[in-house]
Amino acid sequence: LGVNRADLIGTVYEDIIPGEERRKLGEYYTPRDIAEFMTRWAIRQKEDSVLDPACGSGTFLVESFYRLTELGHRADDAIENLHGIDINPLAGLMSTVNLAARATSSRPEIRIADFLLLPPKQKFQSIVCNPPYSRHHELSKQYKEQIARQIDSESGRRVSRLSSIYVHFLIHAASYLEEGGRMAFITPSEILDVDYAVQLKQFILRCFTLRAVIIYPE
Repeated sequence: LGVNRADLIGTVYEDIIPGEERRKLGEYYTPRDIAEFMTRWAIRQKEDSVLDPACGSGTFLVESFYRLTELGHRADDAIENLHGIDINPLAGLMSTVNLAARATSSRPEIRIADFLLLPPKQKFQSIVCNPPYSRHHELSKQYKEQIARQIDSESGRRVSRLSSIYVHFLIHAASYLEEGGRMAFITPSEILDVDYAVQLKQFILRCFTLRAVIIYPE
């Protein structure tokens, strides 16, 4: 029997984790069609290594798996090119199950860690992510200052201490990207308007060739 392409694991994750808990972690589920669109743009060759630094239940990694196999990779080899990180152990387990169900002899690489505290020891050709959206007032003062100083160093500018955590994720993820690689991120639409995102937009324009900004209705 073939495996249903739909992310049933993600649906289960949403069902068993209370909405309030997911909101505290800044977690919002990515619809499969959006994840498929982003991975098809970001992944261009079957040899591309792929990172999702906030992998959740594995929606982006599953779509990346299908994209790599579409480009000619064997299933087990495609899994070896996929790398996920998540701070939530349950999310990491579900990502592992989601991928293992599609290549039963594989060993998916899902790391349970705080991505913002991990130095980039490996570069990737493709990074796809729906980062957490935790607001600054939901973070402890010590942690907020710790990650802000890290991002100050990486961006070359002082990042606003009022920034939502997706700002930190996008800038830190850039340090994991190979020269000439592609990065596709979801952000709240407020990025276009809020003062704290000014440094982020300047960083994007300095360090990237911006291909598109796609705005979805609420």
